Amino acid sequence: MVRKKIASLAAVAVMAGGLSLTASGTGQAAVPAPASVTSATSAYYNFGLTTSQAMGIQCWLNVYDWGPLVVNGQLGTASWKSFQRFLAANYGYTGAIDGVPGTNTTMALQRVLARFWDYTGPIDGIAGSGTQTAFARMAANCEPLC
Repeated sequence: MVRKKIASLAAVAVMAGGLSLTASGTGQAAVPAPASVTSATSAYYNFGLTTSQAMGIQCWLNVYDWGPLVVNGQLGTASWKSFQRFLAANYGYTGAIDGVPGTNTTMALQRVLARFWDYTGPIDGIAGSGTQTAFARMAANCEPLC
């Protein structure tokens, strides 16, 4: 029971940016897989965005008819399904519209970020610091839509 609580708290801390993970022995930061937070609502993964920035992404998805989404600052399954529909229509995403921001979703996101938001890293499906920084630039520009 205690171990389960500690694991849950660690997952929340990682998602909130309050705990960093490193790959064992390499000294490099590990990129966490999409994390889940079990609550009354759903799982979410914000790729390093603040709540306000994530709300901007949700508003952008709604304004451009990829929603409708509840604007709550948590990029959950519904938000990622909407984003995947946008990516499939415009940026070569061919995976399932399942609301899970895995490798293929991240690669398509990186293509958007490279085209419009100064992402210069590899299109590798890893949401590292460069991807997160460019996604934050995109999100900050979407915030006024809310």
